[in-house]
This record gives sequence, C-alpha cells and structure tokens, in this order.
Amino acid sequence: MMSEEKILKSEELTNTDLDEVAGGTREQSLSDNEFLRKIGVDSRTWVNNSIIRRAWATVGVDCRAFRNDDNKYFLNGKEITQDEARIHAIKFMKNKNK
Repeated sequence: MMSEEKILKSEELTNTDLDEVAGGTREQSLSDNEFLRKIGVDSRTWVNNSIIRRAWATVGVDCRAFRNDDNKYFLNGKEITQDEARIHAIKFMKNKNK
C-alpha cells in the first residue's frame, strides 16, 4: 500500500498544472472562448484558465475559472451570470468599436 501512495503522490498536480487545465466545465470554457472570439475579443483557438481570464478581462469582466465547477463572473466586484457577462461584453465591444 505504501508504494501506491508514493505513485499517487508523484502524480499530484501543482497549482501551475491545475491552472493549465480548462476551467469550469470544458464545454463552458470552450463556449466562452468561441463567444468572445465571435464578438471580436482576441482569444486563442485552444483554452486554459489563463486565456479565459485574460479574454474576459479585456471586456472588463473578472472570470474565475474552476476545474470542476461552473465559471464565476464578476463585474465591478459583483457576481453576475454568464448571460449578464456576455451582454456586458457585447456592449463593451460595441462602444469600443465606435
């Protein structure tokens, strides 16, 4: 049993490793990324937590991506829904492109 524990311990992910895993549910993060790209936010075709956070930050939304839970979205420190974040992002990009 001791050798199994050593194997498991050696396979634990660091915080840096975890940060590279797609956030929220993978589908949610991929959907966020596709949405942001469609409205003109410079994002990548592949997704990890850092990319999602940076992409949302460009439109003023703080996105906290989680490994096994829904992403959380904040605007001016207040938690908002994904739909509210998207509406804000659309308005932000429209004003930016005026």
